[in-house]
Amino acid sequence: MDSHPGPGAPAEDGAAGRRQADLDVERMLLGVTDLAPPLGTGPAQAELRLLHANLALERARRSDLVRPDLIAALEAAIAARRGGTPASLPPPPPEPATVADEARAVVEDAQAVVDGERDALDRLLTERILARESIDALATELAVLDEAGRIMMVNRAWRAFALENDPGRRDFVGESYLAACITHGDAELEGGPDGFAAGLRELIAGSRDHVEYEYPCHSPTEQRWFLARGARFESDGATRVVVTHENITARRRSEERHRQIAQTLQESLMPPALPAPAGLELAARYRAQGEGHDVGGDFYDVFPEGDGWLLVIGDVCGKGPEAAAVTAEARWTIRALSDPGASPAGLLRVVNRSLVGRARRDLTFLTAAVARVTADRAGARVACARAGHPVPLVVRASGDVEEVDGRGGLLGVFDDVRFDDAEVHLGPGDALVLFTDGITEARRGDEELGAAGVRAALTGAGGLAAQDLARRLEDAAVAFADGPLHDDLAIVVVRASLQDPDAPADAVVG
Repeated sequence: MDSHPGPGAPAEDGAAGRRQADLDVERMLLGVTDLAPPLGTGPAQAELRLLHANLALERARRSDLVRPDLIAALEAAIAARRGGTPASLPPPPPEPATVADEARAVVEDAQAVVDGERDALDRLLTERILARESIDALATELAVLDEAGRIMMVNRAWRAFALENDPGRRDFVGESYLAACITHGDAELEGGPDGFAAGLRELIAGSRDHVEYEYPCHSPTEQRWFLARGARFESDGATRVVVTHENITARRRSEERHRQIAQTLQESLMPPALPAPAGLELAARYRAQGEGHDVGGDFYDVFPEGDGWLLVIGDVCGKGPEAAAVTAEARWTIRALSDPGASPAGLLRVVNRSLVGRARRDLTFLTAAVARVTADRAGARVACARAGHPVPLVVRASGDVEEVDGRGGLLGVFDDVRFDDAEVHLGPGDALVLFTDGITEARRGDEELGAAGVRAALTGAGGLAAQDLARRLEDAAVAFADGPLHDDLAIVVVRASLQDPDAPADAVVG
């Protein structure tokens, strides 16, 4: 048996003594855990290993040089051997980290955080530089306001405009933009209740997220128009407002030219003035949809026919040059084919065949109403026919309203269409009112004025002059829409007066 240092033996110094004790115990452990003894010596070898293990355990307990984990391993091995089952040794615990190791790990972690923050900061700075360069490249003037309405930053276009218009100032950074609007802009327009400054106050207060406003900003040499926009957003818990001013002078001038062209073309599709026949009052109203940039399809005409007058009102499907071409064709076709010997329904039949016979690639159609009015000493005789058009109304002098329903289909669609005449007599003070569907289709949300609304607007209007009746109906449609109309509208009114029908006629502007 190997000799091991006992309790009375001199202790070995330092690490060499600890290592020798460890080797002794490890050797014992190897003997205990060897599970492959020579053939035929298994029982004796097992008992011998158990004895060695106990001796090693006893010596380990008496020595302060043996690691506690090795003692625990010996105890576990002996206990397993007594139970008859092989023991598996637990892996030794990892060596404890030194202070230097822990400090090194902390430094490495801190360096990783710093590197990550530096990369994130570099990306943020790059993004901000690109954003600033992009903002400065905009031709539109841009500024950012804080929650108090003060200017935080402006782009290059803003600075250039400020320098051009007020050389004594720079760009208003740090000042109240709202005050600058009123002081350096048009106080009445920008600071008014419906102006841009009022909208910005609502943005800052949070009651709106977006506002737009067109306003003039004329220089000493030219008239200029700008479109101001404001948008609200949150940044790091603070309210910010982006303001842009876009010079829309070129656009406004182009729109004005288009409006003038459309107006000139539209006027060419209607009589420049209405006649003033003896015994009759005539009036007409026309209003273009929206801003009037496009030529509408509504038209009217009044011209003499035999001993009476022919009143025509129509509505071509569509807008623009195509609709204008059809409108002109329909108007002059009706004039050319009118016949004092034919009824209004007969005239519509002839006109329809003419329009259908001309192959139109755009398949444009139209509606129309035709009334032949002949004054007499008792008022006026009226024969009326319509082609898919709203029903004409008679407003009696008493204020009652009646329909004049001569039925008929659309013009320019089918060759064989039936049209019927309707006749009515107008007494003194009675009026016939013709109108397009721009009146009945005046819209408020999903609701239309409709035929019932038209009747309501005219009921009780007996005794009004023709001009007043036409204006009353137009005002009713505009008031009902409560905003821009969605379609053009046209109105023609003829009223029987008490004037002698043989008196000379004068012309009046319509």
